[in-house]
Amino acid sequence: IQGFINDAKDDADDAAKAQNGIASADAEKVGQDAVIQEANESIAKIDAKLPAEVARLDEARRSLELSEAAGSESAEHLRLRLKDGQPCPVCGATEHRVTEVDRHLKARVDTDRQRVAELEVAVISLQTDRAQANARIGAAEGSLPGIARRRSDCEADLTAARRRWGASITVIRSGCGEIGVTIPSLTVDA
Repeated sequence: IQGFINDAKDDADDAAKAQNGIASADAEKVGQDAVIQEANESIAKIDAKLPAEVARLDEARRSLELSEAAGSESAEHLRLRLKDGQPCPVCGATEHRVTEVDRHLKARVDTDRQRVAELEVAVISLQTDRAQANARIGAAEGSLPGIARRRSDCEADLTAARRRWGASITVIRSGCGEIGVTIPSLTVDA
């Protein structure tokens, strides 16, 4: 009978390990679900912001192209050929402050280049953040089948341990009854 008591205790221990495995798998799934939710929320925020940033970048690039065209050597060459009192072949004005215009145009080109660079960094950063969020989702979703398998294996182990425990208890009760011994109190239950 002592052997069956020891078996019942071992089966109860196995059942406890299986229950811990189930709890661990459940906790891991909750964690992965939280990762997926957080990443989806990040993507939603990025998707709301990214189109506006891309539009701002496109506009800044167009502005830079215009500034570069106005500040180009050919435009500067035309400005240098202007004669006082004669209409400009481009805009028709009879007065141009060539030096001041050149200085302003070059400053505008520099400002526009800096703005384009800043917006490119912002857009790339958002795109990178989105890609990283997608990667987190992929990794978390990829781990879910393994978690489910571990949980299922633990459930099968728990069922088997409980079945073995029950069989051991039945043998203990039967054996104790046959020999007239008081059934021991088993404090551990599977």
